[in-house]
Amino acid sequence: MRDEQDADPTVLLIDVDPSRDAGLHIDQIVAADGAELPDGYAELVGPRFVHGIRTPMELRIPQQLPAFPFGSSLEGLHVSVACCTGCNGGIHDRQLVVINTHSGGSWSGIWINTPQEIPVEYRRWQKVQFLGGVLREVRGSTTVVDDGWMRIKVGAEEGHAAPAPAYVTTADFPATGTRSLLARSLEAAWVQVSDATVVDARHIDKPVTTLGEVRLPRVETRLRDSSGQEAIAWLHQPSAFGLARGDSLSFLRGFLHAERPGWYVLLSDKDADLLRAQAE
Repeated sequence: MRDEQDADPTVLLIDVDPSRDAGLHIDQIVAADGAELPDGYAELVGPRFVHGIRTPMELRIPQQLPAFPFGSSLEGLHVSVACCTGCNGGIHDRQLVVINTHSGGSWSGIWINTPQEIPVEYRRWQKVQFLGGVLREVRGSTTVVDDGWMRIKVGAEEGHAAPAPAYVTTADFPATGTRSLLARSLEAAWVQVSDATVVDARHIDKPVTTLGEVRLPRVETRLRDSSGQEAIAWLHQPSAFGLARGDSLSFLRGFLHAERPGWYVLLSDKDADLLRAQAE
């Protein structure tokens, strides 16, 4: 059944039979040789796209290129992806939404960039489909970008418990940057840093907003754990705004995001994902 969006005369809907194997199939629609085309056109060539609705893992491995900064061989293709949302609500900081597989761990997540609000209320870790984005490398982050054609649909499954986070140290995504494949594999993954100290905390209450971005207030922190390295975390949850230098955290959970190739920041926005250590 075609919904209201499907009635858009500028949208061509095609039915594609399911693939018989697990590989990715890349295709392209070309209209020519007798097709009804607008005046002046001998043929129309559509964008290249990946068949089916894929998981983050299917789009990331084995599609990641082998040399730093480990970009994607699928860059520029139109893709549809569905998995569980690690955040809930509509528009997030810089219009970023993250989705993850149930298993968690390396290569389990991917970032979505869209100005759209998700159309219905949904629970955290509930499956959401992001249909018709373009896979791009955005400053070192593999991101499915909404170029104006994306549709968002909430899956039928119920929200469920979070996957186990990947336990990382601040040395895994150091503030100095890294060319590590491990760090790249954890980009958009659900991670946890434990027993860390706040080295510095800077409140950004009125972020500068550039064209096409939504910026939310945040606390920019530098953390250090037993590895001795410092790492960066940008925190949006209300409880983070009381943090100060010297505070101890029992744990901090969130998602790594590449701000530039090799430089990763832990993004977190839920009070439940930040626990301060109790004073003895």
